[in-house]
Amino acid sequence: MIKLPEDVIYIINEIEKNGFEAFAVGGCIRDSLLGKTPNDWDITTSAKPKDIIHMFDNTIETGIEHGTVTVIIDKKQYEITTYRIDGEYTDGRHPDNVEFTNCIKDDLSRRDFTINAMAYNNTNGLVDEFEGILDLKRRIIKCVGNPQKRFQEDALRMMRAIRFSAQLDFLIEKETFNAIEDMSDTIDAVSMERINVEFTKTLMSDSRKISLYEESGILRKIIPEIYSNREIDYLKLIRLGIECSNLCQKKLYTRLAAFFVYINEYINVENIKKILKRMKYDNKSIEKTCKLLEFSKKNITDNKEEIKYILMKIGDIELVKSLVDLKRAEVKSYLIEDKKTNKDNVTDILEVFTEESLEVLDRVEKILKEVVDKKECFSLKELEISGKDLIKMGIKPGKDIGKILDKILMEVIKNPDINKKEILIEMVKNIK
Repeated sequence: MIKLPEDVIYIINEIEKNGFEAFAVGGCIRDSLLGKTPNDWDITTSAKPKDIIHMFDNTIETGIEHGTVTVIIDKKQYEITTYRIDGEYTDGRHPDNVEFTNCIKDDLSRRDFTINAMAYNNTNGLVDEFEGILDLKRRIIKCVGNPQKRFQEDALRMMRAIRFSAQLDFLIEKETFNAIEDMSDTIDAVSMERINVEFTKTLMSDSRKISLYEESGILRKIIPEIYSNREIDYLKLIRLGIECSNLCQKKLYTRLAAFFVYINEYINVENIKKILKRMKYDNKSIEKTCKLLEFSKKNITDNKEEIKYILMKIGDIELVKSLVDLKRAEVKSYLIEDKKTNKDNVTDILEVFTEESLEVLDRVEKILKEVVDKKECFSLKELEISGKDLIKMGIKPGKDIGKILDKILMEVIKNPDINKKEILIEMVKNIK
């Protein structure tokens, strides 16, 4: 089931020719056994870094103090790491010292989860000292050895367990999850950049697994603002947001907006913007997320003029499509919750939605398509008249030009047939 790429076979063969062991290891083996194509191929070896540098012409000393050298073949990079035993992790991320070893089992024993602690080469076949194959079959995420020790070494592994659970649709083994609950406070030691990566990957794969961040206590540590208002049922809002995000298309800003869409009623867009900045999201994603949240508070009707007004305000057809996607997910998540609980329990915190709300959104989507297909004007750049035309008519550059163009745009939105230069020039004369 495991087919090594030619470059990896070449690297392993070269190392073996020099009297050392070498295996492809970790996620590439896991993915191969699951029938997936690995993104990266990492190699572990009994050879020391200086030996690797001697064997290959093109190398980079990427982490030589921890035994890692990168070999470059045809512009592709392959990390090769010496078998090692890690010392104590006093900083909660890096070992204070490493000890090189000649035993592959020692190296595999320091890895995070059993499904990531397998190695393979064409000479020896599969090395599976910790029943990783069995856990793949059982579809569980389980720590190698003592989970408390694994999470003490790197607290981010708690979030990685949940992320793998989301990406692979696996359950987390009970003892491993209990350790996550017990040690959730230690996530404070992890940088927000690393937290962002795991949270985002979970959100973009199966966002329902974010419920595990909540259940374990990690969510309270990484987004404490959600829990700041004691008068609201934050668990219900989080549950609804998780359901809503999972019903959205896989666009980061749409899923972020969906996660916060119910909480938005209580902590507002400006505070969510601060949360996203603190969580190290990029400015463009923050801007789009907050714009969606701002407009999600408004009721979207199937009135064409109102839809074009929203298009004008947002100024991005794809973002308006995402807004419709968000509203549809919001309605569906509400209806799902409505079936689980009695209506009074839901409507105390939510706008009332019905099946008809979905039909309205279907019509909105058709109108959006019609506006795009007919190339109807909804922004200043689509007007058949510009500021330069107004200046030629004798209007002085300044605020008046903007006001006149805005007024004309509003008329064109109401009546798209008048978006002709000669008609608009006459309108300008009347406005003057």
